[in-house]
Amino acid sequence: MIMLRNKNNIYVIFILKYLLILTLTPELESERFLAFFDSCKEICLNPYQNIYELSNESLSFPYGYVMYLFLLPFFLLSKVIPVSFTILSYIFVELVSISILNKFFDVDTNKLMLPFVLNPIIIYSVGVKGYLDFIPLLFFLLCLNSFKNKRFESALIFLSLGIGTKSILILILPLLLIYIYRNTSEISRTVKSSFLSFVIIGGIYLPIFLSKTYYDSVLKGITEGADVLQNSGIFNLNTLVISQIIIFITYYFFYKNLKKMDYFGLISCLGICTFPLFILNFSNLGWFMWSIPAIVYVFLSVENSRKYLIYIYFLSVIVIDLKIFNSTVNENLIAIQFFFSLIVMKYFYQFLVQNKFFRIKSKPILIAIAGDSGVGKSSITSILSDFFGPKNTTVIEIDNYHKYERGDKVWETKTHLDPIVNKLSFYKKQLTEIISGNVEKIREYNHLTGNFDEPKNIKVNDFLLIEGLHPLLMEDLNNIYNLKVYIDLEKNIKDKFKINRDLERNKSMEEIENQIKSREKDYDTFVEPQKKHADLTINTLSLDENTIKIQVMFSTEYLEEILEIFENSKVKLIDQKYDGENAELSFESTKYNQELINELVKSVSNIRDDKFEFGNDEINLKSSLIIYFLSKKLELL
Repeated sequence: MIMLRNKNNIYVIFILKYLLILTLTPELESERFLAFFDSCKEICLNPYQNIYELSNESLSFPYGYVMYLFLLPFFLLSKVIPVSFTILSYIFVELVSISILNKFFDVDTNKLMLPFVLNPIIIYSVGVKGYLDFIPLLFFLLCLNSFKNKRFESALIFLSLGIGTKSILILILPLLLIYIYRNTSEISRTVKSSFLSFVIIGGIYLPIFLSKTYYDSVLKGITEGADVLQNSGIFNLNTLVISQIIIFITYYFFYKNLKKMDYFGLISCLGICTFPLFILNFSNLGWFMWSIPAIVYVFLSVENSRKYLIYIYFLSVIVIDLKIFNSTVNENLIAIQFFFSLIVMKYFYQFLVQNKFFRIKSKPILIAIAGDSGVGKSSITSILSDFFGPKNTTVIEIDNYHKYERGDKVWETKTHLDPIVNKLSFYKKQLTEIISGNVEKIREYNHLTGNFDEPKNIKVNDFLLIEGLHPLLMEDLNNIYNLKVYIDLEKNIKDKFKINRDLERNKSMEEIENQIKSREKDYDTFVEPQKKHADLTINTLSLDENTIKIQVMFSTEYLEEILEIFENSKVKLIDQKYDGENAELSFESTKYNQELINELVKSVSNIRDDKFEFGNDEINLKSSLIIYFLSKKLELL
């Protein structure tokens, strides 16, 4: 593994590998494909027209039209360069696939060497046998990469083209369409995406109805695969039926756990769906490639000792296929190989359920945001709700638990900051019920009128955002929040914000100034002490048209990483203090530091709503800080 960390060594490995495989002529190419491509003296609109003049007839090229078009340039190139056109196309596909995998998994090429570049099953199945499954794999990877970037229409175009190379990939289409609907909740978009897919697939396979030879070739590819599963399965079983059962179970599991899937969960689930087709019939090595995204994911996630074990498993597949040993030994080896295949399947499931997104979606995430009136709690909560997606978020405002409306005489002697004039015990009861999955009716306090509106039904969602004056006041509730945040502003900024806000609420300047003064004592007594319970405190020190100075306090364990992020994001560090428990940083930044925001939220991009974009003010910057520290807490789930 150390050798693979050196870039020069990696280049040498690539060169040696390609020099070796360029000397090979795959079996299927020499036995079938070459005659098929040679049957067209020029570029053919219907290359299947002469298949019954070939010795292998409809088995000469049992693939879709896209497969032919993809291979054609490499076939023509092989007429100039006397090497296998299958190998030429494989080298091209591998280089493109590496680039995609680098981006998808955010890893360097050295991490892909053993599971992908030097994977003996891939090299043997292509270089020796001549299976073409690496081409639909390329379209599959392009599809998954588009899914990761939430370009769903592009993803379906790539998958449709993949189906145009090998029709079996249509097994994946229903899963991806359901996944799109879950991520958008837009029926119209899902319908349009489905229609787009069927139009492309229909266009590719329409000639089936116009050309009997094309129909026979494609049908032969399908029936041949079914026959292999039905008659040549492991342990002489009818693995076609078993495969159908496994696919059905996977579909059901996917549907039931849909909300818990991100793109890594998706590839694990797809691995569970496709890998059984390979392990139930080891004779068709090309089927292994359909599970490559999941294989790479597992390989990147396990420690080195298990990597080597999985790699030995890859080698054993080749040894068995070469039939070096007698039939008895070979049968025993197949049984052992099947056992290790089940271990790989276990990894697929294990990394699915241990995936951060899956765990997040398995129970609600609670974020409590406390602070004085007018510091931006509601604005930050709104941004967080949009980031996670309104359909995934429930917001509870503790202002809804005021005992009295604005016109009540009690406010002549009390302020809203006093816990005694808030139904905090009722809030605690309702929050507990909501977390348990029950629906609660919560009346809403209208800040414009000062009155309570009609109660609304509130139920738990993936993210539960609680904001108000007193969310960190109760010790037992503090133990169940995933992240506790305290927001503050320097007094001159806070007073200015309060004045602007309350003027919009139709209050007079005199009324606003009196209220600010009357609340100072209760703020010091009841609100500010909650700061000691917070995991993160954000205090705005100064603010002008372009720049912002912020003080943040948090656990020292995150100090090193946050300093590295600041250093790489054009942030000016003003002051830093830390001890064995807590750290305090003061920094200056432009109000819209997109580089900083992107760095802070990148580890939870799979949670981000596809429609969300950060704004260009200090509230968005502070929201990204909260998202960063939430991501750190979620790592412990």
